[in-house]
Amino acid sequence: MQITIAIMVLYHQYKEWRREKNKNADDTVQKSIDGTKQIKRKQEIWTMKKRKSENADGTKQIADDTKQIKDDTKQNFRMKTYGICGFPWVPIL
Repeated sequence: MQITIAIMVLYHQYKEWRREKNKNADDTVQKSIDGTKQIKRKQEIWTMKKRKSENADGTKQIADDTKQIKDDTKQNFRMKTYGICGFPWVPIL
């Protein structure tokens, strides 16, 4: 009788352990799904920003601070700096 009780206790403990293990596995799967959704959202935001980078005058802003016109020529619109050595935060003496 005591052996049967001991085996039953071990069996129920094992069953609880398996239940917890499966629950943790489900949480891991949910985290990976959430991560995938987050990546998709970031990609959508990036594509929306890319679309918005086209200006009203039909030009696109390029990484080197120039605008590319529809005929594939570039206009330079670099920010002008003021001050000594071209740094805007250095005061003029």
